[in-house]
Amino acid sequence: MGAGIETSGVVLAGGMSRRLGRDKAMEPFGGEPLIRRSLSRVSQVVDETIVVVNDAARGRELPLPDETRVAVDRWPGAGSLGGIFTGLEAARAEWALVVACDMPFLSAPLLRRILSMREGHDAVAPALDGRPEPTHAAYSKACLPHIERRLRANDLKITRFFDDVDVAYLPQSAIEELDADHLSFFNVNTEQDLDRAKRVMDRERGSVAVELFGMARIACGRDVVEIAAPLDGGLGRVVSALADACPELVGVAIRDDRTGLLDSYTFNLNGNEFVSGDAPRLRPGDRLLLFSSMAGG
Repeated sequence: MGAGIETSGVVLAGGMSRRLGRDKAMEPFGGEPLIRRSLSRVSQVVDETIVVVNDAARGRELPLPDETRVAVDRWPGAGSLGGIFTGLEAARAEWALVVACDMPFLSAPLLRRILSMREGHDAVAPALDGRPEPTHAAYSKACLPHIERRLRANDLKITRFFDDVDVAYLPQSAIEELDADHLSFFNVNTEQDLDRAKRVMDRERGSVAVELFGMARIACGRDVVEIAAPLDGGLGRVVSALADACPELVGVAIRDDRTGLLDSYTFNLNGNEFVSGDAPRLRPGDRLLLFSSMAGG
């Protein structure tokens, strides 16, 4: 394994984009190609990024960051299962977080939650309506021989190999604490999907102000932090963005996994009500006051 690399991020970019009619990895979205958007979110929670492509020429065509490695599909024609095998085999870490290149609303807090469940398991997958989401999941290298056996048998449905390994499932209730509308799992496959994604992005644009008090203000060195983050994701995305803006708050007011506040801290919305993970939708211009529930905090 690579020195200092605990988790790899794998982005699958081998699809043919037949339904969209053009290369969706290159599709502009929010001022950047879709694949760059996916990579920027995955890179927040992993130590290296890998893009799986059909051939080397494809890898040279994609607008990838210099630090992103390219892995050519070892099992061309085997769909996402072959891509997962290729990326996981190429990973320098024992674990790889796998997503598709056409997922514009990946949530860093949700990805961190998935990674937090790895211990004692071979894979971690979120489950919606009782069905796992295998291209938004984490896999250890222990899965490789089981995936390879399915590939050799041309048994290409990803979740079939789940029967052969120890999988931890993130339940829907936990997903909805961080992503109430399940947008993290949204794929752009058609023109209609792309139109919907753009409408969602327009709706989500906005910012809120987080006012800090007590030890949080001392740790951050600022009174107010302006957070530009998707607001439909609720407080989870705001907390993650706050941790990015002021990492000194991690361990002081924000949990180490950056998915929420420490139990001793709480938000007040616009000076009117104390709110938690199931808070009402935030709106641009809202003000969140970050308090400690402990005296003097």
